[in-house]
Amino acid sequence: MDAFLSHSSQDIAMAMKARTILSEAGLQPWLDQSDLPFGFLLRDELLAAIRGSRVLVLLWSKAASKSPWVASELLTAFHLGRFIVPVTLDKTHLPQFLQNTVYLDPGRRGEAALQNLPRAIREAPDAPNKFPPVVANHTIEQDLMGVTIALAQRKELALMPGDDARKVHVEVDAMIREALKKWKYDSLILAEAGYHVKNAYLLKHWQAYQAGRPPQDPLLARAEARFFDTLFVNPEDPSALNGLGSILSLQREPYAAEFFILRALEITRRMGQPYPEAEHDLALVRRFLPERAQTRETWA
Repeated sequence: MDAFLSHSSQDIAMAMKARTILSEAGLQPWLDQSDLPFGFLLRDELLAAIRGSRVLVLLWSKAASKSPWVASELLTAFHLGRFIVPVTLDKTHLPQFLQNTVYLDPGRRGEAALQNLPRAIREAPDAPNKFPPVVANHTIEQDLMGVTIALAQRKELALMPGDDARKVHVEVDAMIREALKKWKYDSLILAEAGYHVKNAYLLKHWQAYQAGRPPQDPLLARAEARFFDTLFVNPEDPSALNGLGSILSLQREPYAAEFFILRALEITRRMGQPYPEAEHDLALVRRFLPERAQTRETWA
């Protein structure tokens, strides 16, 4: 396929117009029109479809910005080395890591702007988008808070599921709230806030989790949103990638979970750093993927 069309279900009409324009231009687009809830088998299909496409066309809107499916698709495309062509349908800001990318703007210039989409796809490089380096000035207080929260979260996990873990969770909750008031845009704090919500889920559903039957809960969506916030700034943040993978695992999306955890491990290996937490999470995910239990196979 020449292009995978990533869109919110609310923008299906525009997605179909884009598909028609590409088809008439002799290109092969991939468009999912399923109205069914995505299970892991369909997510597996979507991963394969993105891998089999040269470019991902991102139909971006207010609805798309709130869609975990769109977020997962664009991050998957980036980590598979696919170029992302943004098409803005309204005034919603693109994810920060894409804001230096040239985009089409039918939201302001009218649907005629879509006529440039075939050319944008043909001229797209066979490489992921280059994103600007994340420049952040951390204070000593900020770094100390991040380390303190991380250590407390490790202690909480070690004590689960008892009352001592719950006491530590309350302490971490206070630290997270304070940190978000002071540094609400800091990627490390946002990722730690995501892990904090995940830990709240584990404390609430420990027995079901241990039995391999993690239930759906709004806490998972809240945690996932925190990790997306981090990855929209730096898509190569290993902590957020692993956190996203762990949430997808709890949502019974093992193929997507494996993909993002492997990316976290690959990035930390390039940095020359161990990541035992991600290794542990990968082993848990692969309990549901026996065909990959003895390999480090990726989707790349």
